[in-house]
Amino acid sequence: MVTQTIESMTYQETRFRNRFFMLLLLLSMFLMATFEVFLSNAMVNVASSLNVPVGTASQILTVGSFVGLIVGLIMGFLTVRFKHKSLFLLGIALFGLGALGTFFAQDFPSILFFSLFLGIGGAMGSIVVLSLIGDFLPLEKKGIAMGLATGGSIIANLVVPQVTSVLTNAS
Repeated sequence: MVTQTIESMTYQETRFRNRFFMLLLLLSMFLMATFEVFLSNAMVNVASSLNVPVGTASQILTVGSFVGLIVGLIMGFLTVRFKHKSLFLLGIALFGLGALGTFFAQDFPSILFFSLFLGIGGAMGSIVVLSLIGDFLPLEKKGIAMGLATGGSIIANLVVPQVTSVLTNAS
């Protein structure tokens, strides 16, 4: 298999690669934000299905956010020592594990446990996305890429509440 360096790529190939890369960054940020936005909007239903008060159920997001904050601070050191691709894939895998575990959890302690993985994976993924922008895109594309990556989270905040409303009202 022949690998192609950026220097040997044509203008069209480089342009397609950069656009595809930016689209993937937007999509990854959207997916990571989707779960948190969905859960916060469906918190009343989650609390009633787990037979816990809404305030207690909101601790699901608090636990994940707190662990994500700690991991975010540690990521400064990790992004220097390890490859960004490996960290990104690990973050996405942990986030996926947390999302699946939370989805299939039958009780509140299990959901709290899996929210730890959501916080770790979400922090790793979002920080590495911004690092990847700095590593792989030319200077003139970094601003728009940062805007698109951040826009992925914002799009989740616009779209997911509407979907949550439809889903929770249908049940």
